[in-house]
Amino acid sequence: MNSRDAEERNLSLSFKAFGREGPPWLILHGLFGSSRNWRGFALDFEKEFLIWTLDQRNHGDSPHASRMDYPLMAGDVRSFADSHELSKFGLLGHSMGGKTAMQLALDVPTQIRFLIVVDIAPVHYTHQGQHRELISVMKQTKLNGINRMNEAEAVLKDRIPDPVLRKFLMLNLKPEKNGMKWRLGLEGIDASLNRLLEAPTDLGKIYEGPTLFIGGEKSNYLHPSHHPEVRRFFPNSRIVMLKKAGHWLHAEQPEAFRKTVKSFLDAVFHLEKSN
Repeated sequence: MNSRDAEERNLSLSFKAFGREGPPWLILHGLFGSSRNWRGFALDFEKEFLIWTLDQRNHGDSPHASRMDYPLMAGDVRSFADSHELSKFGLLGHSMGGKTAMQLALDVPTQIRFLIVVDIAPVHYTHQGQHRELISVMKQTKLNGINRMNEAEAVLKDRIPDPVLRKFLMLNLKPEKNGMKWRLGLEGIDASLNRLLEAPTDLGKIYEGPTLFIGGEKSNYLHPSHHPEVRRFFPNSRIVMLKKAGHWLHAEQPEAFRKTVKSFLDAVFHLEKSN
């Protein structure tokens, strides 16, 4: 296998499973996140669905890779679905995971039962500066000899003053023999950041299945100017903006988020039964 083949093959993703029966549903986290970010949400729905929360490449316990782009990452998820013999399944993705979910829905529309996209749009973004800065901070932070989270937080506090963001990133720390290490594949993320800001590759495709876009009122990721693009690629979509919520709306307004998702799913399955 040459280096390009190695870069572009689908990877076997790490996951957590919830529920024992019901319609299958895959959940994808955002940049610098992991499957653990969605554990509480999955537990809320595990009596009704069979849920898998996945770690995308270079995140959580999944393999690291030098390249990330949405066709590749959608391929990782499709391989997971194939390996679990999921012929049709629901899909939810937040931020980067939302773009992966959109890509997969455009690639294999008949395989996606429903699509939920959280605070992201099918557009190209330009705000890579903050992400580059965070990657640089994580790369440069010396974690040798640090064995406790409060010690790691003290080291990171001056470089990442926002306590919510700092604690979110610290979920990616894992203990090792001589200190701590980032679970993230920072080199691969850094090299691929421009591609992660791009819109999903559409090639003229659309997804006509039931779709919900949920945005945070205080976030610009699902701005009203993006809504025409949402409608173009996902014509059967509903857009809901949650009040008093930013980009991490599922953590900031968990009850409103859960109710919005449940209302959408109830409508999806009611429509299926009536047809």
